[in-house]
Amino acid sequence: MAENSNDAPRKLTDAEIDEQLARIDGINGSAGHHLEDAYLRDLLRQQIAGEITGDAARELGRQHLPRQHDDRNDDDAAKL
Repeated sequence: MAENSNDAPRKLTDAEIDEQLARIDGINGSAGHHLEDAYLRDLLRQQIAGEITGDAARELGRQHLPRQHDDRNDDDAAKL
């Protein structure tokens, strides 16, 4: 059976991605949460755009967070 090109998911426009990010920011903000980390925001954008899976975004985010935490600890230690 030939695959119909209409079966492929439609690529979101930048405006649609921005709308979804704004909706997610609103939901998080209403709960008192804010995603300010530029790398994590980019992972979210890539996931919304369909460039990476949710699993990949979570794994990359988990790998990033310990480094951020370690960098902050290094900065705090340097102040002592």
